[in-house]
Amino acid sequence: MQENWQVSLKQNIKDKYVKNSKETKEWVDVNISTSGLLNLTLVSNSFFGVSIP
Repeated sequence: MQENWQVSLKQNIKDKYVKNSKETKEWVDVNISTSGLLNLTLVSNSFFGVSIP
């Protein structure tokens, strides 16, 4: 079972970066590994045109 802060983190990221997910195929996934590492996958048009550096 996910802890409350994990659910809250995912929802906050989703609220800020994921718009109209059904139309644009934007999504977010947050997982905490058994060793405690945060694995974050974010697919969003919010970053379109932003340089990598």
